[in-house]
Amino acid sequence: NSLHFQSQWWLDEYDLTSLATGEGVTVADIDTGIDSSHPDLNGVVIGGADFSGSGRPNGTSPVGPSGFHGTMVASLIAGQGRETGGVAGIAPDVKLLSVSIGLGLPDADTDRQIAQAVRWSVDNGAQIINLSISRNSVSWPASWDSAFLYAMDKGVLIIAASGNESQNLKSATAPATLPGVVSVTAVDEDNQTVAGAGSSGIGVSLAAPGVDLVGSFPGGDVRRWSGSSAAAPLVTGVAALILE
Repeated sequence: NSLHFQSQWWLDEYDLTSLATGEGVTVADIDTGIDSSHPDLNGVVIGGADFSGSGRPNGTSPVGPSGFHGTMVASLIAGQGRETGGVAGIAPDVKLLSVSIGLGLPDADTDRQIAQAVRWSVDNGAQIINLSISRNSVSWPASWDSAFLYAMDKGVLIIAASGNESQNLKSATAPATLPGVVSVTAVDEDNQTVAGAGSSGIGVSLAAPGVDLVGSFPGGDVRRWSGSSAAAPLVTGVAALILE
C-alpha cells in the first residue's frame, strides 16, 4: 500500500512520533462530520452535534458534497495509523468532538451554524477547536465576534485553515482572519508554499505541511490531499501535545 504509515513524511520530518500523545486533551473538529466507523478513528470520537440538520445528531455522518472532509481532518489530528497501518495522527490519544455543519448544502446558513458550533464545542469540553473551513471572504458576521470571543474568554484555542488562494483571494480568509485565531497555511516537503494549497501574507500565523498528505476517507479508505485544510489539523495536533 503506497499510502502506508511509512509514507507519512511529515511525522518524521518534524520528529512528531516521539513526543507526547495528546492524552487527556479534547479537540472539537467543526467540519462536515466524522465517519467514526473508520478503522483509523476507532474509539476517538467521544461526542458531537449536528448543526446542519442533515447529519446524525452526534455529528458522526458525512454531511454535504464535501462530506469526506471532516474525516480527513480528524485523521491528521488523532488517526490510529500506528496500529492500523493507515493514517497516523499527530496526537493519537486526543479525544474528538465531531461537530457537523452544512458546508456546500443549498440554503445552509453556515455563518449561523459555525457560531452555534463554536459555542457548543466550548460548552462541551473542547480545549482546542479546529476549523479547516473558509468563508471565502476576509470579513465575517457579527455573530462570529461573540462566539469566538466566548471561546477565547474560556481559554479555548482556535486554529483555522488560512484558506486556499484563488484568482480572487490571495490572502487569508475568515475564520482565519479573526483576531486571536491561529491561522495556518500549507507548505510542501521543501517548506515551500504551493499555488492553490494555501494563502500567504498578512493574516497567516504559521505554516505546516499541507501538500501531498494523506487522510482517512469515509468507508475505510485513505486518500491523498493537499491544502491549508490539511495543514491546520497538524498544528492542532501539536497544540494538543503541548497542552498535555
